[in-house]
Amino acid sequence: MPKQITVYTKPDCVQCEYTKKWLARRSLPFNEIDVVEHPVFAEQLREQGISQMPYVVAGDQKWSGFKLDRIRGLDPKDYS
Repeated sequence: MPKQITVYTKPDCVQCEYTKKWLARRSLPFNEIDVVEHPVFAEQLREQGISQMPYVVAGDQKWSGFKLDRIRGLDPKDYS
């Protein structure tokens, strides 16, 4: 079963924009959730101690912020 990528973002977030840009550049499909538009997700992340955006969930990998090395480590054939 292909893995999925979810990127939690907020408006006017440079790191969020770079993350989305690099995922697209590598042909890695992703779902974006704006935590301002969907505050329930913002609360869930806060409860987990996560405050920095973007927050990326890629299969079993998770990280906050723009991490080009992590994005480059994702194999596009593993994701749908």
